[in-house]
Amino acid sequence: MQKRFIPIESKPQNDPYLTIARLYGTCLDPIIMRWKKKALKLWPPRKGMVVLDAGCGTGAQLNLYRFYGCSVFGVEISTGMIAAARQKFRGSLNLCQGNAGRMPYRNQTFDLILLSMMLHEIAPDNRSMVLAETERVLKDSGRILIIDYRVGRPNPPLGWLFKIVITLIEMAAGRPHDDNYRNFMKTGGLPPLLKKHRLTVERHGIAGRGNIGLNIVAKDLSATAG
Repeated sequence: MQKRFIPIESKPQNDPYLTIARLYGTCLDPIIMRWKKKALKLWPPRKGMVVLDAGCGTGAQLNLYRFYGCSVFGVEISTGMIAAARQKFRGSLNLCQGNAGRMPYRNQTFDLILLSMMLHEIAPDNRSMVLAETERVLKDSGRILIIDYRVGRPNPPLGWLFKIVITLIEMAAGRPHDDNYRNFMKTGGLPPLLKKHRLTVERHGIAGRGNIGLNIVAKDLSATAG
């Protein structure tokens, strides 16, 4: 397996998570981890499974798969998040700083790739780049676990309250982040992106009172056969 670890700059530019990475891990990770644990049931981890978390953040989900005996790798563009993950897990995760749209791995390397709460927060053009790279490094027999916002009516009444909280959190993350979130929701969320890349949802679950989609996605090999 090809591995390339990119040095972390001491003062990177345009990293909105640089100063809040630890706060993110303390406040948001416990909430999001509930969804990630629920998603384990959709595609249970197996010992020896090679797993990549693209946009791994503080590494919490990746560590969950390590617990089950998986070989785990993570790519994260935020130096703040990578630093927090390395400090928390003290070298037990294979992490590299880099762009999920240009990943330093060979074709068909991974059995499972995690894309958790990351597609909505990146620019529209970058979403296609990330999905194309994900297809490239995923084995034909592999799967993608995508956890992200779900377009549709949440479960009343608490689902609507949670929807308001989500909107406020995305606004607080800054104008570019909020714009990307709104674009993701306005353009239909995940289904149009998967259709464009000939990826199909095999299993689906719902979390966050109807606001979060849990999706096991596979390559549509019939689209390239012959």
